[in-house]
Amino acid sequence: MLNLEPIKDRLASCEAVLAAYLLGSAARGELRASSDIDIALLPQPGQKISGMQLFDLAGELNLISPRPVDLGVLSSSDLIYASQVLQTGRRFFCRDETAAEFRECTLIGMIQDYRIEMREIYEAYSAR
Repeated sequence: MLNLEPIKDRLASCEAVLAAYLLGSAARGELRASSDIDIALLPQPGQKISGMQLFDLAGELNLISPRPVDLGVLSSSDLIYASQVLQTGRRFFCRDETAAEFRECTLIGMIQDYRIEMREIYEAYSAR
């Protein structure tokens, strides 16, 4: 079984992180010997996690984790990734449940709008 406590403890000390989601084989409970740990980070409202912060945090997590850690950021800048995280991920760390649920609902609304827009574009293109 995967022990996430050291990772949760480190994330708790990173004020920019509101919540974290386990993805992939780790979320499904299907880790293999070669599996890494995929984690999506949800930033606090009004904050961003820079590439350098992500790189530094990934390095620190790789030092304390028994498996390699791969980090991503859950945000509106990549709604396809956000959709995957919210549909298949498992939240394992959360600083504020209400704030995280509000951010998740906001992203879900944006994802739905994006899907509608993309369908309209596809249908218009296909009608040609």
